[in-house]
Amino acid sequence: MPDMQTELLLKEERVKAFYPFAFFSLLLVGMFLNTIIDIETRPELKKQSEQTAKAGPMQNRDAPDFEVPNLEGRNVKLSDYRGKVVFLNFWATWCPPCRDEMPSMERLYQKLKGPHFEMLAVSVDEEGASIVQPFVAEFKLTFPILIDPEKQGQPFKPGGISERYMITGFPETMIIGPDGIIFHHVVGPQKWDEESIVELLQLYIEKAVAASLNPSPAK
Repeated sequence: MPDMQTELLLKEERVKAFYPFAFFSLLLVGMFLNTIIDIETRPELKKQSEQTAKAGPMQNRDAPDFEVPNLEGRNVKLSDYRGKVVFLNFWATWCPPCRDEMPSMERLYQKLKGPHFEMLAVSVDEEGASIVQPFVAEFKLTFPILIDPEKQGQPFKPGGISERYMITGFPETMIIGPDGIIFHHVVGPQKWDEESIVELLQLYIEKAVAASLNPSPAK
């Protein structure tokens, strides 16, 4: 009988030891499922989790014109850049992938800036210039930063720039040709100073230069 009692006691101890393990395992599963739900329901986290750029719905469409202020308060109109290759980026200071790609955008700008290329970065921060200015200083950005006034206190206002460009998250980037057609709509972050991207944009710029030297006859 002592052997049977010992065995029963050992079984009881094993059962008691299993409870904390089971509880901890269930806790981990719950945390994992909660994280997945959080990512799926919060666009900025979902964008951050994907980290892979893909083609957006505005590709091969006309770029809608807009007029918004820059950080100095002067209005900038997209159509004023007709004839140039325009790199148009939508971003926010609170967006981690935006922060990640900004340095590569600055490096790209330094490589390509000139009479036939422009980079415009439209901030959708609700606080406007007051929060964007410190960000620009921190990252030492030199390309034009624009402020979307339609985002001041009312994100995704109907009829605003974000709606016209079918923006679903941040960052998103449009590469607009000199004719105003969007060559590429990139959804998600990108390392913009990669050699293949720089070479592609240089090709577009060369075409813009050729078009300026040999304009099509008016119809």
